Amino acid sequence: MSNSASSSTTFGCSSSTNNITELKQSVVKNFFIDVQARKPNSWYGKCSICSQGVADTYGTTSNFVRHMKTKHESEYEEWLAKKNINLDTKQRNIDDMIKQKTNKYSSINPRQVKLTESIIKDLIIECGVPLSLVEQNGFKNFMEIVDPMYSLLSRRQITRDKLPKLHDRMIMKLKALCNNAEYVSVTLDVWTDRRLRSYIGITLPTFVGDDLKSHLLSFAPLKGHHTADVLLAEFEKVINYYHIEKKLVRLITDNASNN
Repeated sequence: MSNSASSSTTFGCSSSTNNITELKQSVVKNFFIDVQARKPNSWYGKCSICSQGVADTYGTTSNFVRHMKTKHESEYEEWLAKKNINLDTKQRNIDDMIKQKTNKYSSINPRQVKLTESIIKDLIIECGVPLSLVEQNGFKNFMEIVDPMYSLLSRRQITRDKLPKLHDRMIMKLKALCNNAEYVSVTLDVWTDRRLRSYIGITLPTFVGDDLKSHLLSFAPLKGHHTADVLLAEFEKVINYYHIEKKLVRLITDNASNN
């Protein structure tokens, strides 16, 4: 019985090690382009996200992985979660397996990533629930029932890490959408809330398949009087940021006198 258990554990560790080796090699395949061998005994590739060159000893991926972890952490973690590979190479005994049931998920665990994305996208963004939700005891108790191993987010983590990374990913997608479009039309409008704070919003309507979608390019505070010059300056700032000034064929506004 003892020999059988030992053999089984060793096999699991070997399998995990093979998975990690394959995972590290696939980092190069998935995130780097123009990969080529260099003398003596080295290889080099360009990051497909930021175009920075990375070199390492041939067959070694430490520098490539380090670049992804330090420069593109969110993309790397999202990719790891999709791969769903166990990165724990430590040989575990029975005590470790018992402790695992009471431990919390790591930040790259697929279940942890999925629940975190759902909290931010479905509750905070889609339902408009305030960020203070994650600090309330009722929510903490609820998540304990949903999954006791889930590591709760702090409000600070959401505002300083998760939301900025999500925003950056959305901006990249919007830029790609604008870059691929031959012609575009946009809408512009100005709102004032109950506290008399003004905002300017610019959207890009487009078809995704057979469905008409409206993409928010900008929603920003508007200071001063709503003169035509002020609105034009804000509008040009947005279309220049997305490089669509030469693709614009139509601007849609309401019938306000300053439009």
